[in-house]
Amino acid sequence: MGGALSLRPAQDGAAQDGAAQDGAAHDGAAHDGAAHDGAAHDGATLTEAAPESGAQSETTIVQGSGPETVLDFDVTNPADVLPIAGFAALLGLVILPLVERVARWTFPRASLSTGPSFSWRDIAAVAFVFVVLQLFFGALVTAAALEVDSLMVALPLTVMMQAGTGAFVLGLAARRRYGFAALGMRRGEGAWALGYGLTRYLGWGPFLFALLVLTPFLLERVFGVPHAPQDVARMIAGAEGVERLIVPLFAVLLIPLFEELLFRGFLQNALEPHIGAWPAVVLSSFAFAALHGVSALIPIFGLSLILGVIMLRTRRLAACWFVHALHNGMTTALLFLAPETLLEQAR
Repeated sequence: MGGALSLRPAQDGAAQDGAAQDGAAHDGAAHDGAAHDGAAHDGATLTEAAPESGAQSETTIVQGSGPETVLDFDVTNPADVLPIAGFAALLGLVILPLVERVARWTFPRASLSTGPSFSWRDIAAVAFVFVVLQLFFGALVTAAALEVDSLMVALPLTVMMQAGTGAFVLGLAARRRYGFAALGMRRGEGAWALGYGLTRYLGWGPFLFALLVLTPFLLERVFGVPHAPQDVARMIAGAEGVERLIVPLFAVLLIPLFEELLFRGFLQNALEPHIGAWPAVVLSSFAFAALHGVSALIPIFGLSLILGVIMLRTRRLAACWFVHALHNGMTTALLFLAPETLLEQAR
């Protein structure tokens, strides 16, 4: 994590004024003091603090005039993160009962499951296809010497891998008893399902934010695991030009669509008849979060639980996609508007 940036008001050259007055008889000294006053008036100056007891000198940025501003927030310091996380959780406890009532009003009765549609063999086959496609595109990147740190490469490759696995899932569903309905592709009550998903997300959003704030602290201070932002988050924060045009298409629309098809539409619904509803939600959520890396595992797991509950209640893939796209859209907007705020302190 980078050091704190100290922004301090200029002192109007007070010390230099004194020196200039003491040497008023000497025209050269007076001229030097006036020149320095002008520099302090023009804007930011760079000063160097005097060493104390043998310590190294510290460079301080001095910016114009006004109150002192010190940017010093440590995402691994409990004194910094616990109050914010606690306030978010308290806010969630306050609004959750109201949101729960609205959610149950928008979708009062849970949709029934279609029943067993996919076997353990189907689950293994989809996992095998997923791994094979990862290896294939990884080999393609190596053979073509593609730059994987570029959004123009990383996002399309991710979508192609997910789309290939999704096509295999759709082929399986087409040959099963309940067809695409087993994946949550159902007609009717679509608007009510979207409303339910939105209210669920808003109700549990403060708790999700608390998890996001606590993640660096939990990883580094509790589990001893170094924390760093996801590579894709860094790339999106640094996107320029045409990259900013493709990010919403891929990261906000296509990737959430295929991830929901694979993890809520297929995996959760496939596991449910075999191990039960809630174990299916938890297991599919853990698998989904694990693919996003250790640094994002905790908040992504929380998001995935919300999406799993939405699928259980509505049995509508569109509702899960809508909430996932909304979440990614807000995250992308924040990365575009304030990348340093989200990423700098985690370095």
